[in-house]
Amino acid sequence: MIRAPGKTFGRIAYGLIGLLLVAHAAHALGVAKPALDDVFEPWGYHVLMWFAAISCTLRAVTIRKERAAWASFAGFLVCWTIGDVLWDFHFDKLEDPPWPNVADGFYLSSYLFGYIGLLSLLRARVRPWRLSMWLDGLIAGLAVASLGAAVVFPSILSATEGDAFAVAVTLAYPLLDCLALAFVVLAFGLCSWRPGRAWLLLGAGFASLAVADASYNYLTALGTYESGGITSVLWPLGTILCSLGAWQREGTLPVARGGLVSASVATGSAIVALGVLVAELLGRDSAFGGILALTAIALLVVRCLLTLRENDRILACSDRAALTDQLTGLPNRRRLLQDLGSACASDEQVTLGFFDLDGFKSYNDTFGHNAGDALLARLGGRLEVAVGRAGRAYRVGGDEFCVVTGGATKRGDATPAAAAAALAERGEGFAVTASFGLVNLPKEASTPEAAMGLADERMYTDKRGGRASGPAQITAVLLAALRERGQAEGSAEHHDEVAALAQRVARRLELPVEKVDEIVRAAALHDIGKVAVPDAILSKPGPLTEDEWAFIRQHTIIGERILASAPPLRPVAAIVRASHERFDGTGYPDGLSGNRIPLAARVVAVCDAFNAMIEDRAYRSGSSAEQALAELERCAGTQFDPAVVQAFADVFPAGRSSARPRKDLDPGIPAL
Repeated sequence: MIRAPGKTFGRIAYGLIGLLLVAHAAHALGVAKPALDDVFEPWGYHVLMWFAAISCTLRAVTIRKERAAWASFAGFLVCWTIGDVLWDFHFDKLEDPPWPNVADGFYLSSYLFGYIGLLSLLRARVRPWRLSMWLDGLIAGLAVASLGAAVVFPSILSATEGDAFAVAVTLAYPLLDCLALAFVVLAFGLCSWRPGRAWLLLGAGFASLAVADASYNYLTALGTYESGGITSVLWPLGTILCSLGAWQREGTLPVARGGLVSASVATGSAIVALGVLVAELLGRDSAFGGILALTAIALLVVRCLLTLRENDRILACSDRAALTDQLTGLPNRRRLLQDLGSACASDEQVTLGFFDLDGFKSYNDTFGHNAGDALLARLGGRLEVAVGRAGRAYRVGGDEFCVVTGGATKRGDATPAAAAAALAERGEGFAVTASFGLVNLPKEASTPEAAMGLADERMYTDKRGGRASGPAQITAVLLAALRERGQAEGSAEHHDEVAALAQRVARRLELPVEKVDEIVRAAALHDIGKVAVPDAILSKPGPLTEDEWAFIRQHTIIGERILASAPPLRPVAAIVRASHERFDGTGYPDGLSGNRIPLAARVVAVCDAFNAMIEDRAYRSGSSAEQALAELERCAGTQFDPAVVQAFADVFPAGRSSARPRKDLDPGIPAL
């Protein structure tokens, strides 16, 4: 509906102008003639025309969206109305007005603005925009023009007198009207003949103008035209319909997919053109040859349509296969990522549930892969039924399933519980159940990949069910190895201190719980790669040589390899690798700088440096906490991230007295 300048004002204005149009039409058909001729001819007519021009201009001025298109339509209506003013108030009052005249110049130039507006609106509303669309438009335009030439031109041409220029101007009107209608037909075809209100109004408006032009030119050529007839109603009707189309709230047209529908405009236009061609041939006594040509070409068109339909069918099957899991018939991971991407792009609130089967491997090993596949197919069918209309179920690989539901869903809600129950089956000698994790988009994740990663982590947390987690067990083993060797940066408690500091800084930065957990583990294990560095280098009391420093700089890469071998610790491995990068890009091993360094690694670097400065070493005494904090602040922006240093200073204003060993970690973080 009308959007601006205010719905109420717009409706009142168009309501009043509608009443005036009805009164003008009644007068044109003979009501109150000739008593009100001076009112409706030409004043009533011009009020209607100028209203349409001003309304479309207001649309272009007040609303930014599609401004270029509607500004062009405003130019079309203004030029047309100026032409009316020149004709009615000047040339029509002359005894022998020249033909063509300046008014015709405005009339004909208005078409240029109209074409620009139609093309701009097509370009703005039709997606995707391809070269084939231009070709379809050209074919449709030529076909409609040829039809106009065959039907309209002979009648007008036979009745037109004057020089070649006058004849050309007379014939230009129906030709340009036909071309404008061709663009409207193209828009209708591209959107599967469901164009929406705006294009319907534009189509009706241009059709009204075309009929009025054709009637006017024909009657003028015959010398029988009288002002104030039905043509004087069709012109303002057409312009008002076009201006009303400017105020419709519509977005991108639903462009039809597939060759069959998208080729309908070009195919229909080709048939029209062929019909015109055959009619011309028949007029030259070539009936038999023309009929044969029409039959052959018609069969060719039918064959092309059949081929296109078959290709569409094959393409649709291929698309379904690419997005469907063959075993269960559920949408697959690719379709899931597409749906999550659409939800993220539209800020639509949805919940992703990630389900993993417990006990399926044992079932598969015991009963065989065929029985395992049959079980997966059964569970997938049950899951689809359980989710129902609340969302959509997916199988994303192996024994993993996902569910996407609308809105924010919590763990205790009915849909996740029903989905988990559907993925459970028990029998003699086996029990298959499902663990799951939920993520709300876009609140907790802004990309499909982030959502999948977080849901996977929460699923593993559910799978652990209060037992020591896999990552925690692996971390404990690695820390025991470091303590046994007794050289973790000069102190067996160094990694505990760094982890405690990192936890509090991460909390100060308001990072998610899962990210805080990763940072704590990375801080505790940041030296794990030094197990591959010789003791003679690690315990050397004096300065290291360049070759010895080369050994040291390899420890982050070695640490990454060690941690990445355990899948639950792969995110931690990436943090450890970057823990000795510098904010100015002079660190190692990759020379990353600024925000290219993971935030978690920047936190570990600050906490590790602080703890290293305050600890006593074989070759020096430790600094005071105040001195270490001052050194961090001095190196902020070069070695360290200033934001992380500030968070560190906020959390530990008293220096070492606030640093606690690992046993004092906040209760919200799982113990290592």
